Amino acid sequence: MHSFQHVFVSIPLLLSYYIPKAEIRHNLIELDTIPQYYLLKAKLLEYEKSATFDSSSIINFQSKDSSKIINAIAKKLCLLGYISDTLQLLFSISNIKESIKEFQFDNGLPVDGVVGKKFKMAINIPISERIKKIKKNLQRAALLPNLQSKHVIVNIPDYELKVYDHDSLVLQSKIIIGKKNTKTLGIYSSIEYVVFNPYWNIPRSIMAKEILPAMKKDSQYLTKNDMEWAGDHLRQKPGEKNALGRIKFIFPNPYNIYLHDTPNKNLFTRETRMFSHGCIRIAKPMDLADYLLKSQPNSWSREDILKTLEKKKEVYVKLNEKVIILVCYMTAFVAENGRVNFRNDVYRLD
Repeated sequence: MHSFQHVFVSIPLLLSYYIPKAEIRHNLIELDTIPQYYLLKAKLLEYEKSATFDSSSIINFQSKDSSKIINAIAKKLCLLGYISDTLQLLFSISNIKESIKEFQFDNGLPVDGVVGKKFKMAINIPISERIKKIKKNLQRAALLPNLQSKHVIVNIPDYELKVYDHDSLVLQSKIIIGKKNTKTLGIYSSIEYVVFNPYWNIPRSIMAKEILPAMKKDSQYLTKNDMEWAGDHLRQKPGEKNALGRIKFIFPNPYNIYLHDTPNKNLFTRETRMFSHGCIRIAKPMDLADYLLKSQPNSWSREDILKTLEKKKEVYVKLNEKVIILVCYMTAFVAENGRVNFRNDVYRLD
């Protein structure tokens, strides 16, 4: 199946910002830059040609003339490639609604076709600013490796995880990333283990800042939260209260970051999902585990996974076939629909 080769809707991060240059050279020195760089470069030329319209494309949403506003929106959407027919004398919200939805999707906004506050802000971002963002992400795209086999792509600003088998998208899932003060970092590694019913070995920093103060306020805190001491460290037992949920995915990295389930499923409904201490929470852990374990010599079924989870005992499964994972940071990228997508610079790296 040929689409845009490795044009990820959730493509991604300037690895050198987080990963030492020596490590980048070690991992990527023999890998080619993926086509995303060239696709972005082509789009940059298109945006630069449109830059001369910058001064006349700012929409005055304070105007009392609604038809004038709608026609200005249509003109800007045309400039950005969302509307091809500009010969209409009078546009209406209904006949440009689908174009508004496409623009919202490409900018990571709620796709409702409504001209709301976030839409107004996004449509009025000057093309000159878009050009700066594309140029910044060209630098990032130049560092992305060429991934030819099965791989997992996480784009931090997109709050999205995607699994590819070569060029075919086989799974996508919403994710939760780290807070601004506990950022999720860039990683190039391979998923080696799936862990069912994991213990959560609580990092000392979290224990000092959060757990110990809570224990002082409530002597029953550990019991209430299914926590226990294991030697000199604190851990949370497998179960419904476990912060890692029922499944986690381990890939070697210097930051002790991993993918995991979560008991707080309601957080995936949020538009902005920055709630973790740095690890990546995934909305579809069962689907990811199912996909990864199918290639095992004794291929796992969904029923096998459920039976393992029911035992409520920690089980490590070493993958026979390691799967590459790239955790990246792209705030502008060319998506599979052929258009430039923009995302908020959540960690202020642009």
